[in-house]
Amino acid sequence: MKKITIILLFILCLLISNGCTRPNVEFESNLPFKTVIISYEYTGNRSGEETVYIDVKTNKIAVDTMVSATLAGIIDNDHNLILYDGKTSYGVDLNKKSAIKVVKEGDIISEIFGEQLYQNYYVKQDIFLDKLCKVYETPKGIFYFWHGILLKQDVSLQLMGKKVNFTKEATCIDTNTHISQDKFKLPRGLKITSMDKIMKDFKKKFNTPGR
Repeated sequence: MKKITIILLFILCLLISNGCTRPNVEFESNLPFKTVIISYEYTGNRSGEETVYIDVKTNKIAVDTMVSATLAGIIDNDHNLILYDGKTSYGVDLNKKSAIKVVKEGDIISEIFGEQLYQNYYVKQDIFLDKLCKVYETPKGIFYFWHGILLKQDVSLQLMGKKVNFTKEATCIDTNTHISQDKFKLPRGLKITSMDKIMKDFKKKFNTPGR
């Protein structure tokens, strides 16, 4: 059974995203904070924690995730990092010391959290952690967004023929606090592969005569 990590999900989100192709300056200027740190907890088939760091002034975002995912009785322990500055994103597997580089211009919040993908599923507004959120309900689950940032999701889906249920909820939102720029730096000692190279190798493999 092939392991499906957060990094793979990150890549798929970037590939299918129909969001902004240029930084949304107006959107960012209307945010009610200059910086924000959000702590999350995962429960269910995926358990663990996540921390999101956003610096509006420097146009940077970092998502640090440590989770244990259970599927068909198999447990995978992942430690992943996503970095994005509106031009280049890195999906980092900290356990394997590897990273995938994607050159994609866009808004740091909409590209990472993807609220635009849920617009057809809007159902209501609701309060979560004292924040007024837009709530979307899809066949896969319920999603709460605050100024484009995903604060809560309750997901139920089929993955490789198995039912997967997990909840991700923000537990703490700390706005306008100092964030060290080290949080947005790529760790040293990584093997970095560009998405362009991955796609070229993929096409070469499956375009080989006789396959």
